[in-house]
Amino acid sequence: MLYRYTVNGRSIDALIHSGQVVWLTKHDMKQVMNEHAGDENISMERGIAHYNYPQIDSREFGQSVLSNSFNIMGYHAGDDAGDLIEKLGMYESKEDGDQGTVYHYDNFSFMIIDNKIYAITLNVLEENVSPDIQEIWGVQSENTGSEYMRFDKVKDNGFYVEVYPYIGPTAGISGITIYRENYAGPSLEQADTGRFTKEMILNKDFAYSILSNDYNIAGYHAGDNATLQEVIEAVGEPDSRHQNENGVEYIEYGLKRMTFIDDKLEFISLDVTESDIDIDELRTAWGYDYQIINSESGEYTVYDTNKTNGYHVEILSLNDQVQSITIHGDYYKKNHLWWGV
Repeated sequence: MLYRYTVNGRSIDALIHSGQVVWLTKHDMKQVMNEHAGDENISMERGIAHYNYPQIDSREFGQSVLSNSFNIMGYHAGDDAGDLIEKLGMYESKEDGDQGTVYHYDNFSFMIIDNKIYAITLNVLEENVSPDIQEIWGVQSENTGSEYMRFDKVKDNGFYVEVYPYIGPTAGISGITIYRENYAGPSLEQADTGRFTKEMILNKDFAYSILSNDYNIAGYHAGDNATLQEVIEAVGEPDSRHQNENGVEYIEYGLKRMTFIDDKLEFISLDVTESDIDIDELRTAWGYDYQIINSESGEYTVYDTNKTNGYHVEILSLNDQVQSITIHGDYYKKNHLWWGV
C-alpha cells in the first residue's frame, strides 16, 4: 500500500507491505526523521512514529502525566491539533467514529475532535509497568466501579487521567490516557440560578460530553459507584431530596438531578424545559445516530451507539420541545422495558 507523507510542504511516497516500509529513498527517510527532530523521544518503527518512554513507574513521569505537562512533539491533551497529524507522518491505522477520529501510531494514539486533541493514549504494555502505580505516583484513584483507575483530584483544571491495568498472566499496566475535560455545565454554586441555555445545549462539546458520559457533577459520572450520602458529603446539601414508592432516592441541585440505585449513581438528569429547544434542532446540531421511542410520558430520543459501554442517553420531548436530558447507567439499561433484561 502506498502512503504519503507531507514534509516541509512537499509529498513523499512510501510503499508499505505487511506493516513494513519496502521502499523509501534515503533522502526522503532523512527528511521524515528531521520532521520528528523536535521531540527526542520520537523514533521510527516500520516508518511509523514510536515514542521511547522513560521509566513510567516513577514519580517524575507520574507528575508529568498528572499535571498534563506530558506532550508529544509539544502537543498536550486539550491543545489545538494544528498540523500535528501532518508532522507525525504515516499512522498505523485510523478510526473515524461518531465522536471523533483516532490516529494510531506504533505505541501511542491521538483522538481528535473538531481539531482539538481530546485524548492522548500511551500503549505501555511492553514497558513492564508496576501495577502499584498509585503508590509510586503518590495518588489515589477515584472509585470507578471497575478495574481501571481515574485520577481527577482537581475538578476544574481541564483534564483527567485514566490508567488501564493489564488483565493477564502477569499483572501490569496496558495503557494510560490523558483526557481533555469537555464540558461540566454550570457550577454547582450557580445551580439554583443558572440555566441551560439553548446555545449551551446545542454546542458540540456539550453534546459529546453527554454522549461520552464525560459530563459530571463535581467529578461524579452516571454509573459511578457512589452512595447518596457520599455525594452529599462531597458536594454539599442538595436543594431537595426525595424517595419514590420503590425506595429509589434522588437529590436535586438546581436543575440537576442525581438518582441512586443499589449504591450506584444511576442517572444524571438535566431539566432543560426553559431552554426552548426543538427536538429536531437538537438532533441536527448533535449529529449522532439515535432511536425514537414513544411512551405515555412523551417521545424519547435515545442515543446508544455502543451497546456495551454501560450507559445510554435519553432525551424527553413533549410537543417537539426538549424537556430533559438524562444519562442512564447499567442498572436501568438492563432492567428498562425498552431494553429487555
